[in-house]
Amino acid sequence: MLKLAHGLDFADLYERAGLVRLDAAFLEFLGGDADSDLAARLAAGRGDPGALTALEESELIIAVAPHLEAFIAGLFGIEREVRALQGAHGDLAPLYTVRRNFVQRRAVKKYKGDEAASLDGEALGATVEALLGEKISESGFAAKVVELEEKENARALETLEDYAAWATVTDAGRAKHGHGVLFR
Repeated sequence: MLKLAHGLDFADLYERAGLVRLDAAFLEFLGGDADSDLAARLAAGRGDPGALTALEESELIIAVAPHLEAFIAGLFGIEREVRALQGAHGDLAPLYTVRRNFVQRRAVKKYKGDEAASLDGEALGATVEALLGEKISESGFAAKVVELEEKENARALETLEDYAAWATVTDAGRAKHGHGVLFR
């Protein structure tokens, strides 16, 4: 039988009394070493859920989430594996930031309907590779976007916007880059 931390058994996850003990263990974890102020906010929100606005409730959930993740990792004894996954996610963070702020909010919105299909993806690709100094990769593209934004290089950024729109919106671009996360 699988033994969990905090004196719980796997069977406790299927019984109300066990879940109450699990919740108490989480609240003790949160109020102890994790974040006592957040524990107080969670207790207040639980005590009067109607007092929270939708935004406050969302902010509370987001604030509690990393502590809950740490608690669950400890509960199942998988802290090392969770840290490895967190490291991998951290490596991808710049890609997600560039995807959201540059590809989706700027590049894709720049072209209406099928306008991006009129772009010459191969020619743009060659220009982008010259800007990057290497073959196009998601990490290289994202790093170049960040670098050019810091330098406020509008002309080069426009080229990257055009390529990002082509790669995200057109069938040819999706065929070439659809396996990654940046141009989805």
